[in-house]
Amino acid sequence: DALQEAREAAAAAQEIGSRLEAEQSQLAAEVQQRGALANVVDASRSDLRARLATANEALDELRADLAEAVKAKEEAESLLEQLPLDMAEARKQAAEAITERGHLAQEVRYLRGRLGLENSAENLPEDAQRSATVSPR
Repeated sequence: DALQEAREAAAAAQEIGSRLEAEQSQLAAEVQQRGALANVVDASRSDLRARLATANEALDELRADLAEAVKAKEEAESLLEQLPLDMAEARKQAAEAITERGHLAQEVRYLRGRLGLENSAENLPEDAQRSATVSPR
């Protein structure tokens, strides 16, 4: 009877030992798997840090480009504000030139008349004809 109990106890102890070995093996596999996952996580973190650094550099470049674009826009707006003044000055100068041409055409007619030449528009040079017929704005 005691022998039977000893055999059953030995069998139970062996079963417990087998279970412990199986659990130990399973735990070792889990530890190994977690280590592998930790390596993957570390690699992912490194990759994400590198990507973040690249994104930050690109963002800095975009900020610089934006600053240049804003500066160019401000310069363009300044030029556009100056444009009406420049156009007004150009119109004024053109009107003065047309008036001067008209005066010169009158003077040519006057001189031709004094010299006894015929004072018709057909005998005037082409520029003088235009000046005589175009009135300043």
